[in-house]
Amino acid sequence: QTCALPILHITTSFPPGYRPHVGISLEESINAYKPHDIVFRGIRIEGMASGMKVISGISGITIENCEFLNNYKMAPESGHSQGLFVSGSDITVRNNLFENNGKADSWFDWNMYVSKSTNVLIEGNRISRHVSGIKIRKGDGITIRANIIHNMTLVGISLGGDSQAGLSNVLVEQNVIFDTKEDRKSTRLNSSHSSVSRMPSSA
Repeated sequence: QTCALPILHITTSFPPGYRPHVGISLEESINAYKPHDIVFRGIRIEGMASGMKVISGISGITIENCEFLNNYKMAPESGHSQGLFVSGSDITVRNNLFENNGKADSWFDWNMYVSKSTNVLIEGNRISRHVSGIKIRKGDGITIRANIIHNMTLVGISLGGDSQAGLSNVLVEQNVIFDTKEDRKSTRLNSSHSSVSRMPSSA
């Protein structure tokens, strides 16, 4: 499901407080011409303060066959950290491995966090060890399909949670979720502004 031998391994030997803030950052908030239509494949990001950020309206990004391992902040580092943070459009996250990303004592740090995004496909990923697996805060046209999520101290998938905007056209189907604190509620909806379809999943 994931690459046995990553093409590129991004890590650091620096101690907390001196580590790079993020392994890969893809953003453009000043110029009108933004990065688009980029594929990230066969990359392992390990032991960073945060794994990867795709923000500022970036579009047409595919992240596949990558590994995000043990990316989280430690004192004296401050702020939130994610394995993968996405805010953009036409994003595909497929067949990746996420393991133990985000601070263990924070409900705001996730293996994967998606916000203010449209047309996102999250498919075939294996996600384990942390507070929670996938967070979708607000967006439109989100599909979460055939992921394996396990060993979470809270929940596998969380949808919504934004007081000013919600989710629309969200499909959650064929995911396998087990060994979470909220096994009976492995997909949690936290929004009154959402339109979500749940297809049969295993939990």
